[in-house]
Amino acid sequence: MELVDLLIIFGVPLVLVSLLVLPFLRVGVDLADEGYLVFGTASLLDGNIPIRDFRAYDPGRYYWCGLFALIVGRGYFATRIAMAVMMVIALSLLMSLIMTATGEALIGALSCGLALIWMQPRAKQIENCFVILSVLLLFNLTQDGTSFDYAALGATIGLSAFFGLNILVYICASSVLVGVLAAGSLTAASLSSFAAGLGLGLLPVLAMVLMAKGYAREYWRRKVVALHQRGSANLKLPLPWLWARGGTGFDLLSPARRRAFKTLFTLMPVLFLGGLSLPLMLGANTLTDPMRLVVAASGVGLVSFHHAVSRADLGHIFQPVLCLAMALTGGIFAFLGPVGVVILLCPAVAGSVALVWTQQFHLPEYRKIRHALRPFDCATDRLWLPAGLAAQMDQLQQIVQELTAKGEPILAVPVQIGLCTLFDRSHAAYDSFPVYPSEASARRTMMEDLERCRPKLLLIGTMALDRREDLIFLNNYPNVAALIAAEYLHLDTIGRTAAYVRSDVQKS
Repeated sequence: MELVDLLIIFGVPLVLVSLLVLPFLRVGVDLADEGYLVFGTASLLDGNIPIRDFRAYDPGRYYWCGLFALIVGRGYFATRIAMAVMMVIALSLLMSLIMTATGEALIGALSCGLALIWMQPRAKQIENCFVILSVLLLFNLTQDGTSFDYAALGATIGLSAFFGLNILVYICASSVLVGVLAAGSLTAASLSSFAAGLGLGLLPVLAMVLMAKGYAREYWRRKVVALHQRGSANLKLPLPWLWARGGTGFDLLSPARRRAFKTLFTLMPVLFLGGLSLPLMLGANTLTDPMRLVVAASGVGLVSFHHAVSRADLGHIFQPVLCLAMALTGGIFAFLGPVGVVILLCPAVAGSVALVWTQQFHLPEYRKIRHALRPFDCATDRLWLPAGLAAQMDQLQQIVQELTAKGEPILAVPVQIGLCTLFDRSHAAYDSFPVYPSEASARRTMMEDLERCRPKLLLIGTMALDRREDLIFLNNYPNVAALIAAEYLHLDTIGRTAAYVRSDVQKS
């Protein structure tokens, strides 16, 4: 690969992220999903072990974010820098993939621009990176895969276990699907290379198992067994097929956006199955590079579509759409050539901006509201928030500072865990994201945690998750409601957060 190609592969993503992502890292706050990651990273820096000591994703993403937190300090800004760097890595992989498949740098740049728009939510760039990496690795294996290609796939599968159980399952399933349909026959050399790479990739997991006492047991109990008993990785929502008439996770969107996302959701599995049929219709050995891209992206996309099915809302549709964009790029190039791809990608980019970029930290929306933003300063960050939200955060911060000291435990549930990091407080319960319908064991554990540390302050969300009254926290955990009635006083309700203080606590 020539120097010019390397500059393009790494330079284009760096420019895109520098212009469209980095300037807005301090804009907005997500106390729930992103807060879960930010809180976990802070807990890791405090010496805790993910899953063993606090409810968490798999450890890899916390260690990744922790590297940046050591440099710029813990908090949202550090985590967002970590995700932006991961985005650059992912887009560089995509740029390399598209240039290999089409030989066109312009198509690669347009594909990166389109992918960047769909690389949402911004706290989940590790998942997006593994999606693109999976397509790249399987593309390489669909024609004369070398020993290095098999070793790279093995290493990626092993490393994925460190970053997410769902990522591991998806990449394994994608590898089997694409391998059966389009990869060459396995040899002893390729299997040996794969095994060597797998062993190398598994080293971080093995290190956790061997060095973190009790981690393996808690991972099995709290991650694997709990997932099996729950039967789902997410809270289920009705599937938004085009013909669906009931309520779905897209109901709060405008009619035009709702129809667009329902159309995408319905067409994706059809298009992915069509892409996977290419080696069956044409023969795996006759596929051109663009067609191999279609096959690899369709295989990963069909498996990733489970992510959208597991919780059919806006936050879970992006991964398979990334695959759809890659598959369509390859398919259009194969049938219409480079001019056809450019002609179709340009309106696709413009339409995607209108469809997806609606958050405060997206350039179009930021330009509309930038004059209404005001700074919110806290223990770990300076964020720019809409004036009303900033005022609510100031009120919450004042209450926390008056009633508790730095590092003291508070209870911030069910989707307010980000407050702990913003205000530099620990959490009073292991389950920092209690959003599932509670069982007796979960309620018992929650009460044991609260009785052990007796937090002075409780910040309880009043919202009905997914518009389900049973998932209002105090309905879902009635024993906590009884504890509040017996030992706590209601201070105030700020936005959708009710603040309770232990009745024997005096303001400082």
